[in-house]
Amino acid sequence: MSYLAGPITRDQIKLLPKGVITKKSQILSEDLKEDNNIEKVHIIEKEVERKREDLSGPVIPGEIKQIFLPRKTTYDSDQYYSPNAIAIADVRYTSSKYDVNESRRQAFLTPLHRGPIILDWKEANIIDIDLDGLNIEPEESMKFLPYPQEATQKKSYDRWKSSFRKYLRSDCPLKLFYSFSLKEASKPNETEREFRIRIQHLAHEQRDLEMEDMKNKYESKIRKLEERRRNAEQKVEQKSSLANQRKIEAAVSTGVAIFGALFGSKSITKTSVSKVGTAMRSANRAMQSGDSIEQAEEDLKAIENQILLIQKELERELEELAEKYNIMEEELQRINISPTYSNIIVHLVGLAWKPVAKF
Repeated sequence: MSYLAGPITRDQIKLLPKGVITKKSQILSEDLKEDNNIEKVHIIEKEVERKREDLSGPVIPGEIKQIFLPRKTTYDSDQYYSPNAIAIADVRYTSSKYDVNESRRQAFLTPLHRGPIILDWKEANIIDIDLDGLNIEPEESMKFLPYPQEATQKKSYDRWKSSFRKYLRSDCPLKLFYSFSLKEASKPNETEREFRIRIQHLAHEQRDLEMEDMKNKYESKIRKLEERRRNAEQKVEQKSSLANQRKIEAAVSTGVAIFGALFGSKSITKTSVSKVGTAMRSANRAMQSGDSIEQAEEDLKAIENQILLIQKELERELEELAEKYNIMEEELQRINISPTYSNIIVHLVGLAWKPVAKF
C-alpha cells in the first residue's frame, strides 16, 4: 500500500498560502529557463490552440448579431469557421452636376485579427449574399478558428459601425467616366465600352445638328454674295453692250464727220469742224466706257473670290467639327461621387463566420 497522496486537488490548492504558490511558480519558471525548455512552452500553447479550435463555438452575447456563411463544397480538406465582421448598408449617391441619383444596398466582409489592429475596413470585400438564406446556427462538425476577445463585446461593434460609416464616406465613392468634350458622365454600372458607344451616338447627333446650323449660317452669306455676283454679271454685260454700241456710233459719227469735212465742200467751215469735234468727243466717251467695263469685271471677280473664300472657310469648319466629335479615342476622365453621412444607413454590423480550409 502506498502512503503517498495523489495529485493535489483544486480545493487543496486554494488552502495553500499565497507565498508558497508564488514561490513554486518562480521555481518552475526558473527550472524552465535553466532547462531551456522553450519548446515545451510552444507545444503547450499549440495544444491549447488546438483545443480552442475544437470548441463547438464561442459564447457570443445575444445582443451581437451572428451569422454563418454557407460552407464551400469546393474544398476537399477540413473546413473551419474564421471570424469576420459583416456590415450591410444602404448608400445613396447624388449629384445634380452629373445628374446622378443612385441607391445601393451592399454587404461587406472583412477579417478579424488578433493583435493591435483587430479590424481594418480597407481589407473588406463586397460580397453577394442572400440575406434571407443566411444561417444563424453553425453547421455540424465545423470547428472554429481562434478569434479576438473583442468579437464577443457589444461595444466593439458600436465602434466598428462608426468606423464603417467613415469608410463608406471616404473610401467607397461611386466611380463614373466623364467625357469633357460632350460634358457627359457615364451611368452607374455602365462599362467604359458601353459609355463610349453611347457618347459616340450622342456625338454624331450633336455633330449633325451643329453642321446643319453652320451650313445654314454660311448659306445665308453665300446666297447674298451669289445675288451680288448676278448683279455684277448683268452690270458687266450691260456696260459691255453699251460700250460696244458707243464705239460703233462714235466710229460712224467720226467717219461721217471727217468724210463730210474732206469731201462735202470746197472749204472747211466752222460747222464741219464742230461735227468733227463732236465725233471725237463721242469716241473719247466710248473709250471711257471701256474703262468702266474693266471696273465692273474687277468687281465681279472680287465677289467670286469672296464666295470661294467663304466656301473654303465652311469646309474647314466642317472638318474641325468632324474632328471635334470623333471621340472614340478621347481620354475619359474619372469622377468620384462620395455619399453624405445623411445618405448612409447601416442596417447591420455583426459577426460572420466564414468557412475556410486550413492546411
